[in-house]
Amino acid sequence: MSVLDIDRTGITSPATDLTNRVQTSSGTPDCSGSTMINSATEGQGTVLDFPQLTSNPVSFSFDNAGSGFPALRTLTVVNFAPFFTTVRDQETLVGILELPIAANPLAGELVIRAVTDAELSNGNIYGDGDFNAFGFNLDNARASITFTANPAIQTQPSNQLNRCTGDTVAFTVGSDTPGVTYQWQKDTVDIPGQTGTTLQLTNITAGDAGSYRCVVTNGCGSTTSNAASLTVLPGATIDLQPQNASGCEGQSASFSVSASGDGSITYQWRRNGSPLAGQTSSTLNLTGLAQGDEGSYDCQITSNCGTITSTAATLTVAALPTVTTHPSAEPGGYCEGGTLSLTVAGNTESSLSYQWLRGGSPIAGQTSATLTINGLSAGDAGDYSCRLTDSCGQVTSNATTVTLIDAVSITAVSGTVDACIGDSPTLSVTATGDGVLSYQWRLGGQNVAGATNATLTLTDIQLANAGSYTCVVTNDCGPVTSDPIVVNVQDGPAFSQQPQNQTECEGQSATFTVTASGQGTLTYQWRRNGATLAGQTSATLTLTGLTQGDEGNYDCVVGSDCGSSTSTAASLTVAAPPTVDTHPTADPAGYCPGGTANFTVAGITESSFTYQWLKEGAPIAGATAATLNLTDLAAEDAGSYSCRLTDDCGQVTSNAVTLTLNQPLTIDSITADTEACPGETASFTVSVSGDGPLTYQWRRNGQNLAGETSATISFDPVEGGDNGTYSCVVTGPCNSETSGDARLFSTFQADIITENTAQGLENITLRNSVFCGAPDFSYAWTALGNPTVLGTAATFTVDPAPQVTTTYVLTVTDAGSSQATDQVTIVVSPVSLDPNGDGRNDIEDLYFLIQEWVAGDLEFDADGDEELTILDILHHNWNIQVAR
Repeated sequence: MSVLDIDRTGITSPATDLTNRVQTSSGTPDCSGSTMINSATEGQGTVLDFPQLTSNPVSFSFDNAGSGFPALRTLTVVNFAPFFTTVRDQETLVGILELPIAANPLAGELVIRAVTDAELSNGNIYGDGDFNAFGFNLDNARASITFTANPAIQTQPSNQLNRCTGDTVAFTVGSDTPGVTYQWQKDTVDIPGQTGTTLQLTNITAGDAGSYRCVVTNGCGSTTSNAASLTVLPGATIDLQPQNASGCEGQSASFSVSASGDGSITYQWRRNGSPLAGQTSSTLNLTGLAQGDEGSYDCQITSNCGTITSTAATLTVAALPTVTTHPSAEPGGYCEGGTLSLTVAGNTESSLSYQWLRGGSPIAGQTSATLTINGLSAGDAGDYSCRLTDSCGQVTSNATTVTLIDAVSITAVSGTVDACIGDSPTLSVTATGDGVLSYQWRLGGQNVAGATNATLTLTDIQLANAGSYTCVVTNDCGPVTSDPIVVNVQDGPAFSQQPQNQTECEGQSATFTVTASGQGTLTYQWRRNGATLAGQTSATLTLTGLTQGDEGNYDCVVGSDCGSSTSTAASLTVAAPPTVDTHPTADPAGYCPGGTANFTVAGITESSFTYQWLKEGAPIAGATAATLNLTDLAAEDAGSYSCRLTDDCGQVTSNAVTLTLNQPLTIDSITADTEACPGETASFTVSVSGDGPLTYQWRRNGQNLAGETSATISFDPVEGGDNGTYSCVVTGPCNSETSGDARLFSTFQADIITENTAQGLENITLRNSVFCGAPDFSYAWTALGNPTVLGTAATFTVDPAPQVTTTYVLTVTDAGSSQATDQVTIVVSPVSLDPNGDGRNDIEDLYFLIQEWVAGDLEFDADGDEELTILDILHHNWNIQVAR
């Protein structure tokens, strides 16, 4: 920290009194931490703290905080040195503090220069630019500065010489200078992270050897300690480790180790961790090996830096081979052609090789633990042993003797035996061979209980005793099986083919056959239903010209030396030719065009039928079922139909049936409207063409008239209630038609002949007719809803023409004062006579109207009823025609 105190008391010549270099008693700049006071300074003033002096300041100024005077200066930097000037009285006050510090502000000189009292009156104010300042009174000031010294090192690091690899070493430095930092270096290069007073190195290696020092630093500078040396001895290292060794009992083995390092090196061999007395060289030699020498061997190597131990090596001492299992031959000997198998086993600590010997001589190729000789012969007899060899030596097994014996040989067996039930045939076998022979008879591969002799007698033989017999003859060389002896036991003949069921047609042939075997010559006798058929004494029965009387069950009795046997029965069925049971029939009323016809046939057969329908005797493609279905009938379907039925015994054709196609009815005409007043006669007749039968039903005003069912309806006499509209419904086999309407006028009535029409360019004349009234007649024409009579003649011309659509009513009164009315409407169009607007009235206007009518455009609604009807078209059409 730097402190500056100023006190002007007693300064008479400020320009010179305060220009004294601050120095130590030796005359050199001070960095020792002591306080130097200028010799011209008097009195005591306020101590001011200037922390900026610890480093190159950037801004620095004085300020009188309590006087209220304006700031006097701002700081400028000249050649890294702060230079202070005032902003007031520039002519005389050129500066009061100058710190010419060239590089390090703590290592230069301090020069304080004062000015006159007049120049520094009123207590000049000095500030730091931000006015965070302090004030002082130049009338009573002194100046002093305190510098902190460079770091001093009291404890230097010590050399660490001849240290061993793996050791831990430490270097230490000591400084009483406060606020210092440390940085250790190796060979003048900073060691990262080593910034304490002590540098500790653990598990050192040769690479750690070098020169170590510490740089101690504070704000005044850095001081470097003395360099301390570290030397590292490598110690002993093992260049070659001992290797595993093995040897046979009585042989030698050795282990070697190679080590290098500074100073002298000593060796001590150990087995299983225990030192071996006298074994202190780099090589361990062991002679006359025994099992007790086996173990784990290592060597302890000692140098100036301590003892290290080699890796352990294993010594294995192998014993000499021994035979643990000697070969052993069968004491009863071996059979010629058989197999000899001898086995030996030995004990070794490596691996064994084998060599079999016969009579002490090696047997070529027999070098495994087991000796196998197949197909033994006399030359294979002798004494056998085996020589076992391993890496430590060889040993020979005990010898075993192999002898050969004769196997069983079957020299004769009895031949095939044919016996009847109850016989006692004997079977025999003859065999030779060494030793005791044993026998076992077998039937079908299964032992026969108690049959253990060279002969076998089958007492009271039965069918179950038949089969293939063999005899197994056994001695020490094993069993031998004889050739089979076939024993046939007959219980009468045996059938290998039975007669089969037969079905044949009348007039054809049938054949039954048996195949049988048995003792002696076989005889045959055929039977039907158990009755003997004379002369039928062969294995085959043939029947010709079959009839129904030949049906029955046929069997054959076959005789032999052991009796007779009867075959199974086979049935004979004699089938009759097919017949038609149900013939096809047609509808006698015939069929209608577009309708359906179904013909069905049924027959009697003893097998199964196929069907073929015929038209006019020719086959109909695809018609092969019992029913013929004809749909959508047309004229070409008419004709004669029959069906041919076929089964295994022939064919038959059904009766023919005729399909008749009726002509649908049409109504040709009906009597025209008729006027007939009560008391007169009248009739209506309908004329019809088409196939019958036909029925008729007359109707009045859509209602059926009871009893009116002929082609003509008559009114004799006409009555008033007969007035109306008549039609007739005619029904035939294929369809029904309704005639047009015919009107009968039989009451007093008026009828305006003119139909509803549309107003054109000319006036319209209305005409009428009167029926059945009593002349004379009077007429009154009025507009609907208006009682004013417009005309009284039979005809009425509408003049003037109506301007709007109008309905006109005609009332007719006869001589008897009876009245009849009718009415007609004249439609008046509200639109122009040129619908398409082309300036012409022509057919294109009519075409245009039709299009608008279809589109539903009410603009052309002539009668104003908000519907487009034919009257609207007629109205416009009339106008167009008149215009043309």
